[in-house]
Amino acid sequence: MSFKPVSYLQTDARWKNTKYATQAENTTIGGSGCGPTAASMVVAEWAKSDENPLTACQWAMANGYKATGQGTYYAFFAPYFKRFGLICDQLNYSSLYKNASAAAHLTAYNAVKGGDYVIACMGKGRWTSSGHFILWYGIDSNDNVLINDPASTAANRLCASWSVFKSEVKYYFVIHKPTFLTPQQPTEAYTVTDPDGYLNIRNGAGTSYSIYEQAPIGTVLNIDKTDGAWARFVQNGTRYYACLSGLVKGAKKNMFSDISGHWAEQDITDLANMGIVSGTSVDGQNTGLFKPDEAATRAEVAAMVRKAIKYIKGE
Repeated sequence: MSFKPVSYLQTDARWKNTKYATQAENTTIGGSGCGPTAASMVVAEWAKSDENPLTACQWAMANGYKATGQGTYYAFFAPYFKRFGLICDQLNYSSLYKNASAAAHLTAYNAVKGGDYVIACMGKGRWTSSGHFILWYGIDSNDNVLINDPASTAANRLCASWSVFKSEVKYYFVIHKPTFLTPQQPTEAYTVTDPDGYLNIRNGAGTSYSIYEQAPIGTVLNIDKTDGAWARFVQNGTRYYACLSGLVKGAKKNMFSDISGHWAEQDITDLANMGIVSGTSVDGQNTGLFKPDEAATRAEVAAMVRKAIKYIKGE
């Protein structure tokens, strides 16, 4: 799926042998640092690009969140994310393992559909023989969960059916999508030209994500990244996504000087941006005028109908 967040492995040679332990043990990031590693991916994607498993584990140890003989205390997540202006909510305080009907599963699922990230503590099964934290960042068109696993790049640990996943989850931690993001630079202007008359703006890259709003034809989006069939942009500090097939590169604006304030101004602008209508010309030169109150000839109407059909068909 497009727009996978920053991905770190706790077994990366840069930090895997670094101590992550209390005074009563001798463990490393590579062996026990899955929690801070998963959390650092979120921070690096949304708040501080140079955050990594080493800095996250160091903070966890300094503040008493390393559990002797285990991994990381659940209490680590909320204060760690708060340092970066991010809000994290723990959804449940008793284990959901093998309880696939628990209400927290749907809450977490809807959070991801809305663009949030979820750190899940997994129980025995596909991801672990005891306990392991992973980052759930997306849902694909087949209702599979999309995962960044701090300990593995195996395909079956990065994508799994919803039914398998929720049967092995023990605890959920939702990290809410922030409202202070800025677009990556440079951005590029694209204009909505979708033949439906509007373009669905979604909380993630894919039709499985919830719709935030519908942008009408002529809306200009300042895209900071494209990937596959999707484009990403920032609006009011929050990232949103739109399908590229409903966009055209460039900022298409009102090109006629005589339609400002006219009751049909928006319709004329929209149709002009779609290439269905054009302004008047003299000796082949565009006058910059539309003359909105003049009657159209039968030939002009026929040409507009033909252009509209070709536009709808994508020709």
